[in-house]
Amino acid sequence: MRVTSSLVLALVSGLAAACFVDPGSGSGGATGDATGGTGTTSPTSDADASSGGTTGMTVTTTVDPVTSSDGSTGGCEGMCCGDGTVDVNEQCDDGNKVDDDFCAASCVRVAYRVFVTKQGSVLSGGLTEADEVCHAAAATAGLPGVYRAWLSTLTVSAKDRVTHKQALPIRRLDNQTVVMSAADLVSGSLLAPIAVSEAGELLPLMPACTEESAVWTGTLANGEPNADTNCGDWTTTMGGGGAAGFLANADASWTDAGCAVACGASLHLYCFEVDP
Repeated sequence: MRVTSSLVLALVSGLAAACFVDPGSGSGGATGDATGGTGTTSPTSDADASSGGTTGMTVTTTVDPVTSSDGSTGGCEGMCCGDGTVDVNEQCDDGNKVDDDFCAASCVRVAYRVFVTKQGSVLSGGLTEADEVCHAAAATAGLPGVYRAWLSTLTVSAKDRVTHKQALPIRRLDNQTVVMSAADLVSGSLLAPIAVSEAGELLPLMPACTEESAVWTGTLANGEPNADTNCGDWTTTMGGGGAAGFLANADASWTDAGCAVACGASLHLYCFEVDP
């Protein structure tokens, strides 16, 4: 049988039409290979609006920092006022952003703390031990800062141990001002006695020179050592006596009550906040 050229041409044209699929009209976007082989599938993007494609979605979530009722911000990293750590750009940091305490909301100091230890101490480790007693009492009470005991040896004066970079008030923990600056500690009088403990409690005002009311100082009213009454620079508990102050008074007897207490006695300590 003879096949005419026109018939062959018609058959080839029909087969070509049947094999071609418009990429925009097929389900799933399948496109025929140019050689008539296997098809390929194009990925669907957010901008793809063809039928049978799947549109993706990108979700961005923003989490705001949580701010507590005292103004401090959680999740703070690095140098941050209110995180409880004194950074190089801060004068103080008590862990909050409250103005009406010893450290302002901007981490600028407004006053220094002072307290008298609630418990008495028998000293035998010198000034180092006395300072450690103050640090431990403050830490137990959750007080920030660095503290030193108001205590003198024969060669070290208490007034030289309690100094501040700024002439700011010194206050008890009930916010009563004791002196307007550290320089006033040697003026012979206080604005209020140092009778409040690290726990913020007013201690019982008992008679002077008893263990209930006496405070180890070894220091005269002018802040200088009270010679020969310092229990061997606070290194011995045997024999002799140590000069003491009276926590109930605001006159010169706050540091020099005119009595020497046996070195083995357990007396309070005055603890002053100092610059770190």
